[in-house]
Amino acid sequence: MLGTSPVAQLEIIRNEKIIYSANPNRRDVQLTFQDHEPVQDSYYYVRAVQDDGEMVWGSPIWVTLRP
Repeated sequence: MLGTSPVAQLEIIRNEKIIYSANPNRRDVQLTFQDHEPVQDSYYYVRAVQDDGEMVWGSPIWVTLRP
């Protein structure tokens, strides 16, 4: 992700609950994330807030665990 201003807060949300949060304070942010406590039939999305208050979030990704 490349912001127009430094990214003050970055969050990963699963089923309406924040499961990861960081404060990178950089314009260029890269992240690799693995959920070590996955839940059946979940959706995930990323939300970021820049230091100027502008926000962005990604489209949700739906995940179904298979046995």
